[in-house]
Amino acid sequence: MKIYILNDSFYVRRSGLDNAGILRTKLFNKHGLQTQFVTYKLDLNARFGLETVADLTPNYLNMYEELMERPTTSNPIDIKTIMLPNIAQDYIDENGRELHLTDGQTIKLQPGIDHKTLLLWTEIAVNGQTTRMKFFDPRGQQIGTEYFSPDDQQLYLREFVSTTTPTKLWTTVTATGQTTYRYRTADNQEHMFDSEAALQAFWLDELVRQNRTAGEETVFIVDRNAEWFDALQQMTEPARKMSVLHNTHTIDPQQVMGPLNENYEAVLNHQELFDRFIVSSDQQAADVLARWPKATVTAIPVAVLPDQRPTNTPFVEREIGLVAIVSRIAPEKNLTEAVQAIHLAHQQNDRIHAEIWGSGNHGDDDRLQAFIDQIGATAYIKLKGYTAQPEQVWQRAQATLLTSHNEGYALSLVEALANGVPAISYDVKYGPSELIDESTGRLVPEHDYTQMAETLVTWFNTPEELARKSAAAVASTQRFSAENIWQKWNEVLS
Repeated sequence: MKIYILNDSFYVRRSGLDNAGILRTKLFNKHGLQTQFVTYKLDLNARFGLETVADLTPNYLNMYEELMERPTTSNPIDIKTIMLPNIAQDYIDENGRELHLTDGQTIKLQPGIDHKTLLLWTEIAVNGQTTRMKFFDPRGQQIGTEYFSPDDQQLYLREFVSTTTPTKLWTTVTATGQTTYRYRTADNQEHMFDSEAALQAFWLDELVRQNRTAGEETVFIVDRNAEWFDALQQMTEPARKMSVLHNTHTIDPQQVMGPLNENYEAVLNHQELFDRFIVSSDQQAADVLARWPKATVTAIPVAVLPDQRPTNTPFVEREIGLVAIVSRIAPEKNLTEAVQAIHLAHQQNDRIHAEIWGSGNHGDDDRLQAFIDQIGATAYIKLKGYTAQPEQVWQRAQATLLTSHNEGYALSLVEALANGVPAISYDVKYGPSELIDESTGRLVPEHDYTQMAETLVTWFNTPEELARKSAAAVASTQRFSAENIWQKWNEVLS
């Protein structure tokens, strides 16, 4: 059996969904199942993300890298070391390097997120128009070249070239924006595709055929459903497919028969494509079956705790009064209500303070900071940005809050509890009610941040009781041990 965990890219700033796929890949390989974490996007920074999870590298597949049979050697190109014979002026800063040549052309060298490794080489003509762009991956290999029309500066051709075989891939963009793909294999067979999804489907079918030749069954576990659905629908080779629902499947989880979450609408309307749906909670499994009684649904928590964990910091040695929140900063997380709860609690116990770890898009983090400033809480509520090591935050904290409108399972709650951090959460679907009871935390009605604040004050005024909750929180997460989660997956894979 060969298993493929389908994601879209490998991000430096990973979500709970991404981390769940990584943990699952490692868990399966530990138990002898050949499992690979699969992406399809041409993301030049993906390899930087992969470097942060080095032990996953042998089990990582990217569609474009595999189609072009990229070598695995690494020889990064530092933009500072690039020399040309006809440089007239040379400018460099953390955003890149700009070379003005004696013939009037300009070369722009753009680095990756490390601010030094070459990713993009852009050639600009004397008239200021971009003519060509070469792109590289962080290992120093040129992936391909883009060509731009001199008339309207529109991209019209992207060419990928293998450095080891005659394999080539061309994408052509028409004046109307339609992209077509032409792929020539190492044995000079050519294939045409009218969309990237069709190319994805071709590649997935190739994996199935290769595995069948080797006597192996193929299983696809889909984490990014919307991104892979069109490709899965266009496949022609039979394979087992499992869709993982990482979030609520309806827009309003209180309405079991209500409009579907757009991320899962396609897969739930085409259940015939999938052998099974995986959800994180028994509550969500029941809601799915209430709407689709014939569906095959299994509840398997996304959390996987390692068998060997560092000893938690004793509760009395933690930062007194610290409420830590590790979360994406997004509207559905309702973090302004968490801020209000902490603000109210601080008025009654000035040792209560908070750190919010996470990043936002579209100015969400700026708006949250503005709200903190507006209510005068800047001194004791700090936005700390993204962290790749949340356990270091949890080991300092004495409590956490969850104010989301809904959750797929609230992975951050599992992490907090495992690190001995009691939690106060809104009682929303899905996850909190299965994770928290009075011994490990407190559930309060959604939007009741006043009760949340009162609970914080009570907790921090009775530190001995809070310490008991901390110990109970750790004990409650034993069900998420790697062995327990493996047993659940083994049942559906067997």
